[in-house]
Amino acid sequence: MSKTTIPTGGITDGTIATGDIADGAVTLGKVDATSTEANNLKQRVCKAWLHMDGTGTAHINDDFNVASVTDHGTGDFTATYTTSMGSAEYAVVGSVIGSTNSDYYSFVTADGSNLAAGSTRFLIVHHSGSANNQEDISLITFGDS
Repeated sequence: MSKTTIPTGGITDGTIATGDIADGAVTLGKVDATSTEANNLKQRVCKAWLHMDGTGTAHINDDFNVASVTDHGTGDFTATYTTSMGSAEYAVVGSVIGSTNSDYYSFVTADGSNLAAGSTRFLIVHHSGSANNQEDISLITFGDS
């Protein structure tokens, strides 16, 4: 059904199906005219994610908004963002899938002294306290862009 005008009071729920909306037709500017709702929407979206292999020559397997990964040594990496965060005040969460029974007890921790708008330095740490490299490392970042 084609609509060229919107009736007084707006469009009721269920009137327009997803297939009726052209690809790329809905932009952030069209979601809501109020800055509060637009900011809410921007806050709920993951700004970057990374799946990498930290063994051997560290490399990115897949990503969104990550330009590169730097290997500083055993279990010590920096992810550099393609588009920087709005500030150094953002949240980073990581996970590791251990490759051996003893490595299952490793975790990802951000190196807070090196949190910057353009990059995150993070460590892979075994529960014993020693740094270690892992094959399956994931990192996600939420914050202002």
